[in-house]
Amino acid sequence: MRISVARSAWLLFCSVVALFVVAALTDSVWPQLLGCVGIGLLVTSFAAIARPPLIEVSTELPDRVVAGKPFETAILLRNVGSHAARALVVRHSWPTSRTLVAAHATYVERIDGHRDLVVAMTRTPAARGVLGGSAVRIDTTAPFGFFSRTMEILADRELLVLPVAAPIESMQAGAGGDGASMRAHGLDTGGVREWRSGDQVRNVQWRSTARTGRLTVVERDHVATGSLVVLIAGRSGDPALEQAVSKAATVASVALRRGTAVLIASEDGECVRARTQASLLELLARADVREPLGDAALNRAMRSADGGRVLVAAGRTVAGAWAPSVQRAAALAGVTVVDLAAPGVSTARVHA
Repeated sequence: MRISVARSAWLLFCSVVALFVVAALTDSVWPQLLGCVGIGLLVTSFAAIARPPLIEVSTELPDRVVAGKPFETAILLRNVGSHAARALVVRHSWPTSRTLVAAHATYVERIDGHRDLVVAMTRTPAARGVLGGSAVRIDTTAPFGFFSRTMEILADRELLVLPVAAPIESMQAGAGGDGASMRAHGLDTGGVREWRSGDQVRNVQWRSTARTGRLTVVERDHVATGSLVVLIAGRSGDPALEQAVSKAATVASVALRRGTAVLIASEDGECVRARTQASLLELLARADVREPLGDAALNRAMRSADGGRVLVAAGRTVAGAWAPSVQRAAALAGVTVVDLAAPGVSTARVHA
C-alpha cells in the first residue's frame, strides 16, 4: 500500500503557509483563521485515508482464451474489517509491453464490513500471445480529494491467448472456390463438391446436403508425405501476421487429424512437434519470432519437413524481403512452400 498526495493538497498547504506569513506581517487575525480552516481540511482528509481498508482480493481467471472472443473475469473483494470501505476504484490489468487485453476499471461505492463483493468484467483479447501475472489495483480517495491510498495485488497466473482458426470454407473460396486449387498446391484440406455419377455413398457430406438441398460429397485426398513445418516471423499483433497464423492453425489442425507430423519452428530453426490439437494451439500462441530466420536456421527448419510442406506466416514488413531466402532454402530441401500471408493462400512448388 502507498499514500499519494494530490496536487491540490500541496496548493492548499502552500496557501496555508502564505496565510500565516501574511498574518505575521500584518498582525491580522483573519489570515490565521483561514489558515486554520485549511489545516483542518488537510487533517480531516488525511485522517480518513490513514486507516487502510481491510480488503482481501482473489481473482478468477481462465487459463486459455481465444483471440477476438470475449471472456469473463471475476474479482472477489472481501471486507474483513468492521468498518465500511467507500469510494473504491478497482482496476485489473496485465503489466506488459503488449496490450493483448485492455485494462478495466470499475467504481465501487461501498463494501460493508464483513461483506463480499464480486466485480465481473468482460474482456476481449486483441491478439494471440502469452500474458504473465495480472495486477489488481484498488484506489481509495479521501474526502476533498487531497490524499489517495493505493493497494496493488499481483496474481501470479499465466493467461494463454490462443489464435483463432480461420474457417476452411473461406480459405477454399480464396483458393479457387471448391478447394481444388488448395489440394493442387499441397494443402490437403479435402474439397466439398456436388455429387457425380460413380461417387460412393460413404463420401456424402450429409450436413452440407441438408443445408444446401443439393447432394454433395467430400473428396478424399491422399495423405501427404513428410511433415508440416510452420514458420512464423514478424511482430505479434500485426493483422497480416495474425491472419496468417489463423490460417496455419486451420491447415495444421487438418494435417494432425490425418496423421501428418506438425512442427513449429523456433528462432534457431529447431522444431517442436505438436502432438495434439491443444498443444498445436499453445505452440502457435507462444510463437514469438520477431526477426526472420537466418539462412542456417531456415535450412534446419526446411530439413525438418522431410520433403513435406512448409507454411510461412510472416508479417507485412517481413514477407517481401524474406521470400527469396525462403525459396532458396526450400529449393535445397525440396519442399513445398505455402505463403499464408498472401491473399487467397498462394503456394509455389519448389523442386531441388
